[in-house]
Amino acid sequence: MKKSYVLLFLILAVACLATTHQVDMVNFAFIPDTLSIYEGDSVLWINQSNLFHTTTSGDTGVPNGIWDSGSIAPGDSFLFHFVNAGTYPYYCTPHWQFGIIRLIISAPADIRESKSDFSFKHQTRQNYPNPLSSYTYITYQLKKPGRVVIRIYDATGQPIRNFIKQHNAPGNYSIIWNGHDEKGQKVSAGIYFYQVNLAGTSYTQKMLVNK
Repeated sequence: MKKSYVLLFLILAVACLATTHQVDMVNFAFIPDTLSIYEGDSVLWINQSNLFHTTTSGDTGVPNGIWDSGSIAPGDSFLFHFVNAGTYPYYCTPHWQFGIIRLIISAPADIRESKSDFSFKHQTRQNYPNPLSSYTYITYQLKKPGRVVIRIYDATGQPIRNFIKQHNAPGNYSIIWNGHDEKGQKVSAGIYFYQVNLAGTSYTQKMLVNK
């Protein structure tokens, strides 16, 4: 019985964090043309033009069957719920030749960006510079000694770099990430996440990498 309550709590917690993102169909464009979302989030397309449009998953006019809104009249909308992480190209069926082919990037819910301060005991801050070109600082503050684990994830939720630090005194600390993965390869431009784990509590933040 207790396990059932815990499971229900987790489901409700994830549902509360879920977000609906809006994309406007304006003439021959999707605005914004690229989204970064999370597992469990939804996207609402609204036709703001005087033309009929679709939002159809696939590439270069070839559907892949994940979703298809059908014809959306001016002023109407279409909602789709994203369950799994991944990169999703989509286009407008009548107008894909005009270049209406866009991507939605979904990251796993367990690396959802933190909405509040780290905690009353410890805190971490937005990396700087952001976006990073050659390097960035990830800073954090410890109120007591402890072990810190910092993991960097790509937009699909795959870990690409780990840092482990043991601090014997409270204070302000930072690590430098040079934009390379564990194999020493420079990562591609795009959206990434870093998760700082301090004393059993984690904090996740989004960052951008330039070419």
